[in-house]
Amino acid sequence: MNYETNKIVEAMAENYEVLRKTFFWDHDLSKHLVALQFALEDRAIQVDEIKSIKDYLKSSTGVFSSFRGGSMFAICGLLAASSDQAMKQVDDMILNQNKLKKAGFKNSQYLPMALYALSNLNLDESLETFLNKAYDIYSEMKKNHPFLTSGDDYAFAILLASSSHGVSKIEAYYKELSAASFTKSNGLQMLSHIMAYHDGNILEQTRKLEHIYGTLKENKLRPYDKAYPGLGLISLLGDDDKNLMDFIDLIRQLKKMKRYKWLDRNMVMLLASAIISHGALSNDVSKASLQVTIQTIIAAQQAAMIAAVGAASAASAAT
Repeated sequence: MNYETNKIVEAMAENYEVLRKTFFWDHDLSKHLVALQFALEDRAIQVDEIKSIKDYLKSSTGVFSSFRGGSMFAICGLLAASSDQAMKQVDDMILNQNKLKKAGFKNSQYLPMALYALSNLNLDESLETFLNKAYDIYSEMKKNHPFLTSGDDYAFAILLASSSHGVSKIEAYYKELSAASFTKSNGLQMLSHIMAYHDGNILEQTRKLEHIYGTLKENKLRPYDKAYPGLGLISLLGDDDKNLMDFIDLIRQLKKMKRYKWLDRNMVMLLASAIISHGALSNDVSKASLQVTIQTIIAAQQAAMIAAVGAASAASAAT
């Protein structure tokens, strides 16, 4: 690893240790996401700030608010790492909650992450117009993939509405990638979202993704569908294999580290892809957009895992 990558990895690991010891009851994957974000921002971990934001969010919402769910720590940590006006951003998110619902978005554990994504955007149109456009995008996604599209796509619909990336381009990527033997799944849909950021030829980019997948497999790092979005990030970084090999080296390095050795491989790949892409992307606008997308992907994976654990516990209790 080069110096900058090694610096981020060391900071991320140190941040995670602080969060693990301080926020014992919060979900582990959320701590990894927040530890990563503080490291990418090159900011010292702010435990008191995270606690203050959590307390403020709790005092500003009801007991049954979706903000009180599994995403609370992740959002508070991301705000502490990235925002200089965290409390105002919380106020905006709470204020906009009913506006999202009015546009058609349903209340769910995923709604807070959509509100977080929205709070990071600078809009050139009225909020009502923007949210109606975002919901139209979500509806089109739902029409194309009714069994894959759910609340975890809310944030992506928000991000797409703020860009020039249309659903038709995402769908074209999905069809091309599934024909190239990528497993049809929610992970593939997320990968298609990532690829919409690329202005190149869809067929050429599909071949590039096949090459990335094949190289990982040859190195005994076969990615499963939940890790597909990470491959998309690496594919955006240029045509040479340097970034790909850096990605592979970083995955191996993380898997040797105490706190990442037993972490799900998909999550390790997502963390590694976030670090490599952060260092390689030179355009600040692209980097900012993709950073929110990375946060959304990891948070969506975390929320899905929390939901799965909850469903398994409920089923066990019922037997």
